[in-house]
Amino acid sequence: MGDQNQHVFTEISLALCMVFFCLMVLALVSFGGQDSQAEVIDLSSQSRAASTGDTQGRWVIFHKGQFYDTDLALTEPNSHTKERIMLAVPSNVSLDQVMSARSKIFSPDVSIALLDQRWMNRLEELQ
Repeated sequence: MGDQNQHVFTEISLALCMVFFCLMVLALVSFGGQDSQAEVIDLSSQSRAASTGDTQGRWVIFHKGQFYDTDLALTEPNSHTKERIMLAVPSNVSLDQVMSARSKIFSPDVSIALLDQRWMNRLEELQ
């Protein structure tokens, strides 16, 4: 009887550790995203910034495992290494996919933004 109680307490402590770990990961992700709040890609502001020379960096759109530029042409994310990269992702993409896409970009300054419905519609037209 004493041996079974020991197994029960071991299982309970393991479950509590897993809950704590999940909460810690959620807290780290939410705190890490505070300085890069969700932005929406706006073509007019992108072209205006390019014409005035006031560039905020380069937009890279991640959709269904592919990387696109703002003209929806396929691009290689690792070729943009010296400038700020704004990685735009659909809102329904998993955190694992976002982190995988992020790991393929070799830039020290990467912000993650969400695509709005207009961009999602344009990307779906590509298929």
